[in-house]
Amino acid sequence: MKREKKTLMNTPFVTTQLTLLMKLAERKSGESELAWSRFFELYYPAMLKFAELYCEAANAEDVVQRVLVKLVAVMHEKRYERRSGTSFRGYLKTLIRNEFLDFYRAEVSR
Repeated sequence: MKREKKTLMNTPFVTTQLTLLMKLAERKSGESELAWSRFFELYYPAMLKFAELYCEAANAEDVVQRVLVKLVAVMHEKRYERRSGTSFRGYLKTLIRNEFLDFYRAEVSR
């Protein structure tokens, strides 16, 4: 059986729905909770797969959990703004890479 080479192109991120991103920023408990549930359902598998490009599965889960905590704060504080040439997927991948580097540095310093 041929093994699939892990590359950045093989990560299955879905097309970002602007309405979902807007609902993530809402403070209304019902809408926000449903939006985060949908976001988790759509994005968690892809985020995990992307993080696994950098580290083993157990550490990838920790990295993704840390990213999700940061992302909640970013979305609620409306700090995410789409800039020209930067997609939400690109933003999310950058968050994961940066969090992995922070995680790795912390592990090395122990």
